[in-house]
Amino acid sequence: MEKETKNNSSVIPQDATVFLETELVLADSISMEGVISHKLKKGNLVLAKIVDQRDIAQYLAHLLGGKKEEEIVPLTIAVDKIEIDQDNVKVYTRFSPRVVGLSCLCLQDKVKIIKKEKISFFKRFLKFF
Repeated sequence: MEKETKNNSSVIPQDATVFLETELVLADSISMEGVISHKLKKGNLVLAKIVDQRDIAQYLAHLLGGKKEEEIVPLTIAVDKIEIDQDNVKVYTRFSPRVVGLSCLCLQDKVKIIKKEKISFFKRFLKFF
């Protein structure tokens, strides 16, 4: 059974998820680090801009750091889920447990990815001193 909260005669599901329209930053040159959209994997770090024009989306973009004054700023976020159709790829990113970004891309779009820097245990240990 779904948990619900009553709020002035309206019923709001507790597990409601907000989907935000996002755009992933594309790799604009051959030399730029990137992955073709249909080869993205869960956990890849990408840059996403919240482009949704709804008031709630703009508010959430501001809270998440994706909007500075009136400028949209890309956020580094992990890919959560990928759906591949015949003509396009839907990429889901998770900003928080109930805030999800959705981007629609062409099959051959090359998405800029962020490489995780692997630091050895020894170097991490030395940072404390």
